[in-house]
Amino acid sequence: MSERRFPCTSPGCGYAATQSGDLVRHLRTHSGERPFPCPVPGCPYAAAQSQTLSKHARVHSGERPFPCVFAGCGYAATQRGALKAHARKHTGERPFLCAVPGCGYAAGQAFTLRVHARVHTGERPYKCTVPGCVYESASSSSLTKHMRKRHEGAGAGGGGSGGAGAGGGAGTG
Repeated sequence: MSERRFPCTSPGCGYAATQSGDLVRHLRTHSGERPFPCPVPGCPYAAAQSQTLSKHARVHSGERPFPCVFAGCGYAATQRGALKAHARKHTGERPFLCAVPGCGYAAGQAFTLRVHARVHTGERPYKCTVPGCVYESASSSSLTKHMRKRHEGAGAGGGGSGGAGAGGGAGTG
């Protein structure tokens, strides 16, 4: 095994690399530097590594080099990790477990577990932006449904961060 001669200078990090180039790439995790901008006009994406920019290019090209192996599915992904997450829909695997004792919830994707956790915390970061409406929800998909049902044509609502998935809204949906 090679000696890790290039330690990270960021306080408390502890990372050390065997090659100086690896340290340079690692330091971007602390600085936020993204020196590889997408060349497509109007696209704001920039990457910390050139290989990450190559993967992003598939968004524009439509290339999906990772096809689903389940018969009749037809899905293909732009990245191997996305295909792995997709395959869980076929296998039923749910590796992300809720940490709350006695809950028993398991999810196939990490972001779905994050949305589920809001059941326990009461967090509802997605708020209706229609004046006078007090609707709040734990998931963006619930807010979207609310907007469609209650305020058709009023816009998409907004606020919050996270993903769609499990969770529900407060107020009337």
